[in-house]
Amino acid sequence: MDDALSSLLDLQGHDICFLELSNQLKAVPIGVDALLAKMAKIKAVFSEAESLYQLKEVRRREIDLKIASQEELIVRYKTQQISVKKNEEYGALEHQITAVRQEMSGLEEEGIVLLMDLDEARAQLAEAAAQYKDKTAQLNEALGMLKSSESVLKAKVAAAEQVYQAALALLSSDMRERYEWVKKRVARPPFVVPLKDHRCQGCFLKLSQEVEGAVLTVGYAPCDQCGRLIYTAVI
Repeated sequence: MDDALSSLLDLQGHDICFLELSNQLKAVPIGVDALLAKMAKIKAVFSEAESLYQLKEVRRREIDLKIASQEELIVRYKTQQISVKKNEEYGALEHQITAVRQEMSGLEEEGIVLLMDLDEARAQLAEAAAQYKDKTAQLNEALGMLKSSESVLKAKVAAAEQVYQAALALLSSDMRERYEWVKKRVARPPFVVPLKDHRCQGCFLKLSQEVEGAVLTVGYAPCDQCGRLIYTAVI
C-alpha cells in the first residue's frame, strides 16, 4: 500500500471519529427535548389531578355555603309564620319551607357523594404528586448529565476536527478532491473500502471488470455502484 493511500485511510479513520462525535453532539438537543417532553407530560398529569381535586373542593364549599344559607332561610320563614294571621299566608310559607328542605336534602346527598369523591381525588393527587416529585428529580438528574456531556462532546468534537484537518492537509490536492467527491456521493462512512471477492466492501455489490481492473492496476478506483473509493494493497 503506497503512502498516499495509507494517508487516505488514516484520514478516513479521523473523519469517522469526528463524524461520530458530531452526531453524538447533535443528538444532545434531541435528548434534551425528549426529557423536557417527559417532564411536561408528568406535570400535566399532576396538574390534571390537582385541578380535579380543587374543583371538587370548591363545589364542596359551595354546597356547605348553600346549605347554611337555606338553613337561615328556613329560620326566617318560620319566624314569619309566627307573625302571620291568615292560613293562606301560613300555608304558603310552609310550602316554601318544604321546598327549601327538599333542595337541602338533594344538596346533602350530593355532598355525601362529593366527600367520597374528594377522598379518591385526594389519594390520586397524593400519588400524582409523589410520582411528579420522583420522576422530575430523575429527569432533572438525566438532564443535568446530558448537558454536562454536551460540553465534553463539544471539546472532543473540536479536538477531533483539528486532527481531521491536519490529516486532510497531508493529502495531495488530487486525493483530497477524490475523498471529498466520495463524501458528496455517499451518505455515511466508510468512504474508502477494500476490494474483496470481486466486491466493493461498502455496498457489497460485484464490480465490473473494468473497475476491478483499475483497482488492481492503479491501487484504487471509485465503485461503479455506490461511488466509494475501492483500494487494494496490490500496486
